[in-house]
Amino acid sequence: MRNLHQPSFQKFHEFLVTHQVNLKEWDIFDILKISKRFPYQFHHGHESICLLDNLGTKLRKELFDIYGFLDFDKFKNFYDKGFSFIISDVLDINDELKKIEQVALETFGVRICGNFYFSKGLNNQNVSFPEHTDDYCLFIKNIYGESVWNIDKKETIIKDQNVQFINRMTPHCVTSIKEPRLSLSLAIYKQD
Repeated sequence: MRNLHQPSFQKFHEFLVTHQVNLKEWDIFDILKISKRFPYQFHHGHESICLLDNLGTKLRKELFDIYGFLDFDKFKNFYDKGFSFIISDVLDINDELKKIEQVALETFGVRICGNFYFSKGLNNQNVSFPEHTDDYCLFIKNIYGESVWNIDKKETIIKDQNVQFINRMTPHCVTSIKEPRLSLSLAIYKQD
């Protein structure tokens, strides 16, 4: 089982702790206004952005225009109502994120998947998937805001630029977000 005691995981964790990602809510809005960057799905089949509904599932068709690209106004309407979003494959968005991808490739020898979890934090909508496990290791880097997590039955608060490692098959979920929050989820797994 992989863990932070393995040298490569420890090295990457130490890098993430000291590496700042300086993005704010309005930066994400500006990025999401580049509609062609966010097609209904990428060429490899993954969604570019989706909404987490109150049933714990992902929705996306409600966010796109008739041409299959993100409609910012539709997104913003749901965001203002307090829904959370997953913005996929974000490690190309700026130099700080590109550096994370570069260091991960040099450390692990594989490309990693980086997704943003973005929420206004009204706590009046579902804030996360129900508790679940993943068959890969995760690093969570909180960019701004604060969230309360349940990780392996323990409550953990993750806030501004904190980094949390979640080992594979460890039960986890976010239970509360009370303010605007952006976090970066980094999945370490071998890709086909």
